[in-house]
Parts: sequence; C-alpha cells; structure tokens
Amino acid sequence: MMYSETDIRSIRTQMLRRIAFTLLLALLPNIAAGVVMATVRIQWLSVALGMLGGALAVLYWGMSVSPVWSYYRYLREVVGGRTHEFTGELTEIAQDSVREGVRCKTLFFSDDAGDDQRLCYYDLNKYPQEGCGVNRRYLVTVHGQSIVAIQPE
Repeated sequence: MMYSETDIRSIRTQMLRRIAFTLLLALLPNIAAGVVMATVRIQWLSVALGMLGGALAVLYWGMSVSPVWSYYRYLREVVGGRTHEFTGELTEIAQDSVREGVRCKTLFFSDDAGDDQRLCYYDLNKYPQEGCGVNRRYLVTVHGQSIVAIQPE
C-alpha cells in the first residue's frame, strides 16, 4: 500500500499548522486596527487594516491551506475506503490532471476481465521517479479510480 495512517497524521498536522497561520494572518492586522482605533482614532486606517487581514487570510487559505485540505480528504478516503484489485496491461500514460483537488497522473489499463480500458489516477506525490512502463502488466489495487497500490507482474 502506498498510503498509511502516518501519511494522514502528517498531512493533518501540516493542515492544522497552516490553518493556525491563516488565523494569525487574519487576527494581527485586526488587532493593529483595534489599537489604532483606541489610541489614534483614525477610522479609515483601522478599516484598511481589517480589510488587509481578511484579504491576506483568504489569499493564504486559497493558495496554501486548500490544497492540503483536499489532499487530506483524499487520503482519508483512500485509506479508509473499500478497494478492489485487477490485473491489466498499462496501455497509455496521459497528461497530468487534477482530480478532487489532487494532482494525478492519468493511466489507462487494458483489463484482463473485459475488452474495455480502465481509467485510473496515480497520485503525483507517490508517482515513482522512473515512471511506469507502458505495455507492462501490473496488479493494481484501486479505490474508485484512484490507485492505492500497483505492482508489476
């Protein structure tokens, strides 16, 4: 198996750190805005600082927290979900894609059970450096269309 509970704990820890930093980004300018309103009483400056804190939090969430959140949900699903196996020949490696917020390599297998092709997604974080060999046979464990484990035959 490519994934374990350790992966989930690691991603959860990373996600919680990023959420805490997002809260910090949102709160610091608002605390500064409160200090400005209490001492100098410049209303436009306190409003600008409050808007800056909100904008920074939204920007950081979208760029940093959201991808980790998506990967965390994906890992929970793959580790805890039902899987099934099939054997087949890898016929094509298509371009990279994004599935449920996770960057994946798109693989097509010719399934032994039928004449149709199976579309599977291989997580790019776990994709081997040397890649997968086309026209080679593999034993593939999948959850839905996501590859959980792959072994050459």
